[in-house]
Parts: sequence; structure tokens; C-alpha cells
Amino acid sequence: MGGGVHPLYSMRELQLNVQYSGVSPGVVMDLYAQCLWHIFGQTLHHSYVPTSDRNVLTSDMGMTKTLRLGVVGEHPSNSSPGLCLDAILRRLSEFISQDSLGSTKIEIVFFDRHNLRTHFGDVMRQIAVDVIQLDDNNIENSIGGVVGAGVDILMYIALPTAKLTWLMSQHRLAKTQIVFGVGHPITPASLSIDFVIIPSRMIHSIPEEVIRPEYETQVSHHRETLARRCASIAATANDTQGGIEALKSEPGCAMVGAGANTYTDQLVMFDSLGYYLHDPVSLYPEVASFLAAYMEGPIGAHCNAYDGMFKQWGLYPNITASGLGLKCISSDGDKNNEYPLPSYRLYTCVQLVKKMHPVYDRALRGILRIDSTAKILVSEKMMDLVPRWKEAFNMSEDEIYERFVSIPRLPHQEYLKLISFSSVFLNTFPFGSGVTSSESLGLCVPVVVLPSMISVLQLALAQVRTLGLENQLVASNIDSYVEAAVHVANLPADEFWQLKRKICASKHRLFGDEQVDESSKEWRRFLINANNL
Repeated sequence: MGGGVHPLYSMRELQLNVQYSGVSPGVVMDLYAQCLWHIFGQTLHHSYVPTSDRNVLTSDMGMTKTLRLGVVGEHPSNSSPGLCLDAILRRLSEFISQDSLGSTKIEIVFFDRHNLRTHFGDVMRQIAVDVIQLDDNNIENSIGGVVGAGVDILMYIALPTAKLTWLMSQHRLAKTQIVFGVGHPITPASLSIDFVIIPSRMIHSIPEEVIRPEYETQVSHHRETLARRCASIAATANDTQGGIEALKSEPGCAMVGAGANTYTDQLVMFDSLGYYLHDPVSLYPEVASFLAAYMEGPIGAHCNAYDGMFKQWGLYPNITASGLGLKCISSDGDKNNEYPLPSYRLYTCVQLVKKMHPVYDRALRGILRIDSTAKILVSEKMMDLVPRWKEAFNMSEDEIYERFVSIPRLPHQEYLKLISFSSVFLNTFPFGSGVTSSESLGLCVPVVVLPSMISVLQLALAQVRTLGLENQLVASNIDSYVEAAVHVANLPADEFWQLKRKICASKHRLFGDEQVDESSKEWRRFLINANNL
């Protein structure tokens, strides 16, 4: 076409939340895949086969195999999956795995994105043996860069969240191609992905057919079985509408465009958590000291000190130490040896506005209706939703501003201190949280989750399950979500603080060294076995 914009990029980037429309995510993803296929399908005809043979190095220890793992940079505005993986990938790059077949060293090759200014991108550039820049304006150049790197396994993160990586994933650029994370929403909607990696704790309902870490024979058998089944269904799919619908609904099979193409990506369920997020308290000594004093109770701090924080954050007198029923030393020197009766409960829902889907209004409305003492902590930007909320909650603007407490953008350590005062953290749906829910649990704040309504990575579900709190904090529908949130927020003081201390005592399961070690080992085992298939 000569100069100008590449035809693939004449359409603006699709928004991340295109699929969160309140209908079954599987239906929306199918439409999304068909749309992209009809627009760009004519360009997806290449089949690249890497020819690099770099699987053996000689060292003083003898023969050491080198597995080159290519990692494609994540979408800049969807950084949570990358944050989950950077510590794991750092561990993978540091050790040589020993097994019955010898030793294996994993080399990271990072395929960088233009203007990728994320923590994950910074870590990958540090640990990668090669960093190769993808060309956002030319898919051929990007594909050529990946092929030239000669990786054994190519990993994408949370497909499809960007047009470039989704189109790249349609090509065979490495012997084995994987994606981390079920949740955008079910399948990557890509024809060349072999395995979708997901911790079993993130799966709300376990599919009948799964792959667990005994990979060698099970994967091959599963591939053959799936291929035969999909081929049998596809034989009738071109001729009958019923056949097409059957193929679409069959696990592991789907239709793209008008042809009888099948998705063959296989679900691999890890027994470990499979990812690692840092304990937010460990990042800032001042937050650790604050949380320790806060959890101590009457010897912790003066009420004036807490009120001073609320003034600093612009929340006083809407939020006060006495209003929250905190144990603290009053201005006249008296200690509150008993927990005062709070005037209100603080429900935290600090999220990006794009995560506030209208269906989630039903949960907020239920909490406000059942708990007359509820104050909901939100980001300042979320107050742009007041016109919608006035209608959804049948409340005046003054009433909304009385029940919703907006916070300005704060330094991270100040935000963490503020969240510590929460009665409960509300995990939104259908666009759920991950990093913010992890931060809340790190601060010993209970997190309520409704996994059946969430269509992204089920990070919060996995976190709550890891702490052994599924029965208390995981809901089955919107009504039970509201009931669980109100119940936790209104627990008698002794029971509420007992729950917080239980979270504090068990959070090492999320943030301890044993967790990152366990997850890293399972990743190594999977990668080595998958490469040997």
C-alpha cells in the first residue's frame, strides 16, 4: 500500500473492557474473535517455524540444556498479570533445574512493547538475556523479531487485550506457545496457543477435563482426543446450523469466521498459586510500624493521631476515629479498653471507573439499603458516576455524597494506611480486582468476592482460598455477596478483630518465600516437560 499507516492499524485499539457488557463472556469473546477474524483474517496465513537449535550448552558441570522462554510484554493498561509473574520469572532465570534427564537453565527473552512503562517491563529488561522491541505499527516486523530470537516456548499474558499480540498469537512462532491466565475471558480466541496456564484456585467451577502437572503422556493423549472430537463435530458444522452451534459449545472447540477452525488450547491447572505478589506492608517500614500499632489496640495510638491522618487525607470530619469505633487514647488521656460502638462501617471500593460496571450497582444498592451505617470509600474519579447512581439508588445527590466518601490520589504508603481502617474490601464484578485485593489482605482487611460474576483473572478468589476463608468471604450470587459484606462489616468487635488477626497470621501463605518457591518450581516443571513434548 506504499507509505502511511499499516492497514492492520487503521482501526483504533480496542478497549480492554469491550467484553464486560453484562452478558455471558463466552458469547462476547466468540463475537470478538469473529470480528477480528473477518477484518484481519486474510493476513493470518503465515506459519513460521523457528529453526534455531540452541538447546544444548556445555559447562564445567557437563551437559546443561538451555530452554529459551520468550515473554511478550503485556498491554500497558493491563499491568496486573505482569505484576503477578515478575517474581516468578526472576526465580526461573536464576536457577538451573536438576532432574533425571540432566540439568536445564531457563533463559528469558523479552519482547518489549513501545512505551511499556510498567514494573513488569522494568524487571524483564533486567533479567532477560535478550530484549527485542516489537513494532506496534508493523506485525510482520514483530513476527520476524520473535522468529529470529529462536525461543523454545513463547508466553503471552492475558490474551486478547491488545490487537498486536492477539494477531501475533494466531501464528506459530515457537514450538510451544502458552498464555498465562484464564479470564479474558475463557479462551484466548487464538488458533496457535497450545496451553492456557491457570492456578486451580482461580477456577470457580472445575471443568470436567483438565490437565494437571503430570504432563508428558497426559498432554499428548488429551491433544489427540480433542483433535478427533473437534474434527468429528466440525465435519457437520459447515453444513448445518446445529453443527455450528454444537462446535461452538464443545469444550476446546470454537468457530472463527466462516471456516471450521478449532481452538486447541488446553487448560493446565497448577496446584500451586502459580503467581506471586509482594506483601505491601514489606515495601514501606512506616506502613509496617503503623499496622503493628493499629492492630495492637489501646496501646497503639492517640485518637488525635488517627484524626490527624483523616484530616491529612481530606476525610475529616466525614471519617473520624470515634466514628469508626477505634481503640485509641482520647484527648484527655483515657484509654478505650473496650471497643466503642462505631457510628458507621467503612466499605472500601477504590477502583478505576472502568471497573464500575452498571451491574455492580446492584451490590452497592443492596449494601446501602441493608446497612444504614455504611459509608463506601471510593476514588475521587468514581464520583463522576453520581448521576448514574442517583437513578440506580433512588437517592439525592446530597445523600450520595453523605454515603460515599471519595479520596484523592494519595502516595502509595498513605493509601495503604487508609485502607487499613476498612471494615471490608469489596471486590468488584464483572471486572474484578487483583493487586488491590492483595494489598487489602496484606493489610489484614477481609475481601468479599463473587467469582461467578467475574470475567477476568480470579486473583481475589485464589487469595481468599489460600487463606482458608472461602466459606466466609466467597459469595454465590449478588444477594449473598451483599449479605457477606454486611455480615463481616457488622461483626461484633471481638469477632471482627479476631478475623483481622487471623488474616494477619495466615497471610504468609500469600506473601511468604515458601509460596514463591512452590510456584516457581511448578512453573519450571511445566516448562521443561512442555518443551520435551
